[in-house]
Amino acid sequence: MQAALTLAGGIAGGIQGYVLSPTLLLKTRVMTNDVFREKMSLWKTSLLSFKIGNQVIQNEGVGALMKGSGVFAIKRVCDWASRYYFSDVFSKCMLAHAGTTGLTPSEQIAADLLGGTASTIVTLPLDVIVAKMQDAKKAGSKISAWGLFKDELQQGGIRGLSQSYLQGFEARLLHVCFTTVAMKTGTGFMYDFLFGHKQ
Repeated sequence: MQAALTLAGGIAGGIQGYVLSPTLLLKTRVMTNDVFREKMSLWKTSLLSFKIGNQVIQNEGVGALMKGSGVFAIKRVCDWASRYYFSDVFSKCMLAHAGTTGLTPSEQIAADLLGGTASTIVTLPLDVIVAKMQDAKKAGSKISAWGLFKDELQQGGIRGLSQSYLQGFEARLLHVCFTTVAMKTGTGFMYDFLFGHKQ
């Protein structure tokens, strides 16, 4: 069952990666574009965001929307497979320690939070690689994940590489932990709340 759930989470994550890749690329282009460094209204920000999307298609072609999609899909597979796997591992550890047959809702949430933490540590470098590949400054250039990794290793060494690939750890940790709780445990709680627990 654990292998089946881990596999299901990984496959769903891979499909999600390909579907969401174009919107992720546009979001990254907007976030890394120097135009947005000045203060502006929500209307102007939205208008400029749409213009950047049109520029990507006009200058680089529709295929550019899928730039980095392979790495992103692999990252999503690792994301969800590791979230489900680590959450189940911590659940089993807690069950063995307590000597009971089931976990309380708070205990299951705790297992999900621990699983999300372990998943963040494992997958954060892939998350950073995707963002770097889709950066606005790299528009129009063909970049491989391995090439990007080697270049940064040569320029900054191990220390520079570790600093670069651990950026945003706290924000990523919060995101992963709470999405793990929502998808792994929260959906079941909500279903039981709306439709009643199935005996």
